[in-house]
Amino acid sequence: MAKGETLTLLAIAAPGQALAALQQGLRERGHRLQTLSELPAYGSTLREKLVSAVKSAELVICVTGAELEPSLAFELGIAVGAGVPVIVLASSPIERPASMAGLLYTSYDPLRPEPALLAIDRAVSTIGSAEHDSPGRRRDTTAYAAMPEMPGGAGAEFESWVAEFIRRTGVDVFLQPAGPSRSFDLAVYSSDLELAVGNPLLVEVKYRLPRDTAVIRRLQDAAAQVRAQWVLLLHAGDAPPAAYRDLHPSNVLIMSVKELGSEPLAGAFVQRVRALRNLAAHGLRQV
Repeated sequence: MAKGETLTLLAIAAPGQALAALQQGLRERGHRLQTLSELPAYGSTLREKLVSAVKSAELVICVTGAELEPSLAFELGIAVGAGVPVIVLASSPIERPASMAGLLYTSYDPLRPEPALLAIDRAVSTIGSAEHDSPGRRRDTTAYAAMPEMPGGAGAEFESWVAEFIRRTGVDVFLQPAGPSRSFDLAVYSSDLELAVGNPLLVEVKYRLPRDTAVIRRLQDAAAQVRAQWVLLLHAGDAPPAAYRDLHPSNVLIMSVKELGSEPLAGAFVQRVRALRNLAAHGLRQV
């Protein structure tokens, strides 16, 4: 997709799902969110108009609750069959039909739409590339060459290296744009993480952890602002400083990239995040 290009995104929503905040956020990004209620009342049959609207959309956004209604499943089936990229925003934990298992799911709170908008940003960024053919698909990591050597210091180069390393384990990674409003460095998406930590998993990257633990409080505050249940503090060191070992378990997971090994392996990142989340959820220290 060309930078700055305006896209028409189609929302299909279950009854009662609020879309105003989503529409406003996408409008600020230069996109137009069309809904099925805007279909013309004249002309072809409703089914034909529905099929045409879905097939002509550049991205279909499905907004649902705990259950995927039959009408939504039908509309999603049209999109999947036509190869249109799809993202599912769920306001409650949802049981996913096996036929829709490959789609990207993320949580949606109409009062705090930022995480959902980040996920949409990620989906939009892949439109026009080979990635969009199978939203949320696993990558075959055997197709990738060995990683270059880890950069020797903090900064954008290190963040990009970390993003690529994680990406090669089979998840989607989106580098957050630099700027004063940036509260996290990376956003990680995987359907395998949704039930454990939600989508996206927001990540702060540090080459070395600070000696004091003020960064933990800052990340907790930033997570609360966007209603992220869990966040990850990723660093390149060995054992964290002593102050971190005395911390009570929190929603900030702490991981060294070295824990993933010298080469990216399929599933390694997801498995380690799940393990850390389970330790924290049971009140056990991670370090």
